Amino acid sequence: MIKKYSAYLNFPIKLENKEIKSTGAIWSKKPKDVTPEEYKEFYNMMTHQTSYGSDASYTFHSHFDTSEFSAQVLVYFPSSSVEKLGFQRYDPGLNIYSRKVLVKKNAPEICHNWLRFIKGVVDIDSDQIKIHVSRENMQDSHLISQLKEMIATKVVDFLIRQAAKEPAKYAKWFVLYNEFDVFVKEGIFTTNDEKKKQKLAKLLRFETNKTKANELISLDEYIQRLKDRTDLNETYKNEIYFVASPTREVALRSPYMEAFEEKSLEVLFCNERMDGFVFQNLRAFENLKFYNIDSNDSVIAKEKAAQSSNADSSTDTLTDSECDELSKWIKATFPHQISQVETTTRLKSHPAVLVDPQSQSMRFFMQTMKNYTLPPQRLQINPKHDIVRGMYKLFKDKDLDPFKLTQATVIAQQLIHNAFIAAGMIEDARDILPDINNLMVALLGGKPDTSTLDKKKEQYKDNDNEFDSDSFGATATDTATTTTDIPQPDATKDNTQTSKKDESGK
Repeated sequence: MIKKYSAYLNFPIKLENKEIKSTGAIWSKKPKDVTPEEYKEFYNMMTHQTSYGSDASYTFHSHFDTSEFSAQVLVYFPSSSVEKLGFQRYDPGLNIYSRKVLVKKNAPEICHNWLRFIKGVVDIDSDQIKIHVSRENMQDSHLISQLKEMIATKVVDFLIRQAAKEPAKYAKWFVLYNEFDVFVKEGIFTTNDEKKKQKLAKLLRFETNKTKANELISLDEYIQRLKDRTDLNETYKNEIYFVASPTREVALRSPYMEAFEEKSLEVLFCNERMDGFVFQNLRAFENLKFYNIDSNDSVIAKEKAAQSSNADSSTDTLTDSECDELSKWIKATFPHQISQVETTTRLKSHPAVLVDPQSQSMRFFMQTMKNYTLPPQRLQINPKHDIVRGMYKLFKDKDLDPFKLTQATVIAQQLIHNAFIAAGMIEDARDILPDINNLMVALLGGKPDTSTLDKKKEQYKDNDNEFDSDSFGATATDTATTTTDIPQPDATKDNTQTSKKDESGK
């Protein structure tokens, strides 16, 4: 009991006439009077572990006064995260003392939940702190709340200073070494005060398409680099772009990156699923709005949309009428996957992408919900791409050879799958293996199994989902029937005639 509650008093404590030795309340000393060894020894004694001491750790030691109280704070930033390893969730790690007498161990009252990874001591000197005999509760909630906010502010300010002083060390501790970034992001997501969100955002670090692997920059650095661009139109300097991707390599290969690489625009790489929620919660940083590169609302997306509407009539691209015809067919054939088809000039080497106002992070969140079914998405196709042009030719020649419609269908299905994969919306690639097999069978002149597509469309109709199918002058029911009965090759020589007869008899 003495060691737990009164080990750090200034006067000696005796038990059965024997003085109880004390290690001393090092937090009450001036920071300059405490040695690194003393900090380490106290941490190990307080936490019963030896993880502190790595060159990736920080120690914050400060004394400060307010009109209502004075406080002595000693906070440790561990060099390892048990939450990262999946062992357990941190309990609040700050012990609160009043004039060197323990009030409460691991007190959540003085520590925000997102700061639960820090360990240490807060010693308050105030006549307004009343301690119950049970030591389980503290009175004066206003003062405790004030202390809680002050500790958070001072911890964040300390980390901002350390990040500026030693950027490489901070980046190593924050992300590369132990991924303490998740706690800061949680703080942004759970904090209601906009000023505090903005300050926390200064602690974020990201790789970009302009940095080397494992090289991280802050949002402030991103903005400064953007402002330093003399070759860039001013309209691009009001937005911060990011891409949600599991790895750097996947991000660099994303079809959404093409338009940004063309303009040499820097894009933040967000490798954690919660990153999108963070940007959605922040909305902006230093008055610059955040945009996912798959968004249709950014300056560059609107510019590309304008270019699409003013596209030239060169022979290496589909015409507007051809694009319209192909788009209606794709939408009618895959109503369970596609809600709208548009053309775009944002793509160069890729045939299609998905665009959707719902953020990727929100899609990830929705997919974790029980019985969640992904709604049909908006598809943008590249009218200049060989796959799109070739697919249209097969579709156009369906009356001459109905099997070409089968080939066009399985190619369109794979094109859609590829767009879903690029958008991070296919969790298990095994789901699309039957369609890949169908594609290979069709290209070899065999008979693909279209029953899976038929079942998905029927299930979609059973769920009372509607789709616009005024293509070919048909009603919704007529079009669904037409596109479900996909012509198949026949082993006999009169395959084409048989298929035509089947098609005309619908």
